[in-house]
Amino acid sequence: MWTLIVVALVGLAGTYALEIDATISQREREKELLFIGHQFRMALQRYREATPANGRPYPASLEELLDDRRSGMAHRHLRKIFVDPMTKKALWGMVWLDGRIVGIYSLSAQAPVKRDGFEQDDAAFKNASHYSDWKFLVSPEMQTGAKR
Repeated sequence: MWTLIVVALVGLAGTYALEIDATISQREREKELLFIGHQFRMALQRYREATPANGRPYPASLEELLDDRRSGMAHRHLRKIFVDPMTKKALWGMVWLDGRIVGIYSLSAQAPVKRDGFEQDDAAFKNASHYSDWKFLVSPEMQTGAKR
C-alpha cells in the first residue's frame, strides 16, 4: 500500500515539474517575442525616418527592411527576418495601412502567460487573449487606425 502511495506522489511531483518547466519555457519564448517585436518596430521606425522626400514612409514587404534602396544605396533596417518563437516559423501577421506594413504580430493563437507589466510602448498588450493580439506597430498611437 505504501509503495502505491509513494509511486502516486512521485508521479504527481513529476507532472507538476513538467508543468513548471513548460511555463518557464513559454515565458522565455514570450521574452524572445517581445525582443523580436521591438526589433521589427525599430526597423519600421528607421525605415520611416530614412524616407526621402515624396517617398512612401512604410515598406510594402518585410524584405524591404533588409534591403532598402530608395536612396540609391543599400540600407539594412533589419538584419534578418526573425523566426516567430511561438510558431517556430518565419511567418508573421502584418498590420497594413494604405497597402504598406506598419506593424507585425505573431500568428499564434496561444494564450500568453504575461498579462501585465509591459513597457509603455507595449501597454496595449495588457490582458491580451492571444499572442496574435500583441501587435508591434511603428508607433503605439496606430493601435486603432491600422488593419490586419
